[in-house]
Amino acid sequence: MSSRIKLRFGFALAGLLAGAPYVVASNANHLMQIEQVIGGVNGDTSAQAIQLRMRAVGQHLVTNTRIRVRDATGSNPITLKILNASVVSGQCRRILLASPGFIAATTPQAVPDFPMDALIPESYLAAGSLTYESAAGTVWWRLSWGGGNYTGPNNGSPFNDPDGDFGPPFPGVM
Repeated sequence: MSSRIKLRFGFALAGLLAGAPYVVASNANHLMQIEQVIGGVNGDTSAQAIQLRMRAVGQHLVTNTRIRVRDATGSNPITLKILNASVVSGQCRRILLASPGFIAATTPQAVPDFPMDALIPESYLAAGSLTYESAAGTVWWRLSWGGGNYTGPNNGSPFNDPDGDFGPPFPGVM
């Protein structure tokens, strides 16, 4: 190997190693999508579920992320779950969060990756916003509903949406 190639390889390796903590810690969970949200089953609002979808291989390190819901003005956030463990990796793999009421309402019973620690309040079901975000508050994905009744923000990180605008809100209720 020529000294020129060795030098280029050395710089490339140094650059990779210098960025390794950032890649592992920050970029292993941001390419995620909120694919589906269920606010209740047959009128039972205690039966709720959220399905996330990994948009790339290697997005399974979901520790230090959270799912939050906000009211129709984009205010009053409630943390539904702090994700405290990683899951099996795979492109387009789904991650299920579910309430005990949802598990009981499904046949065969759903087996969530994570139980929900809190429910989406009934008052938020007409209009609101759900976010998948870092522990520091970076919104990686946002799903809003309620059409014109949702007046809060639709912004988030441009990693998952080039202009960082996740709107407009879905026109119906959850």
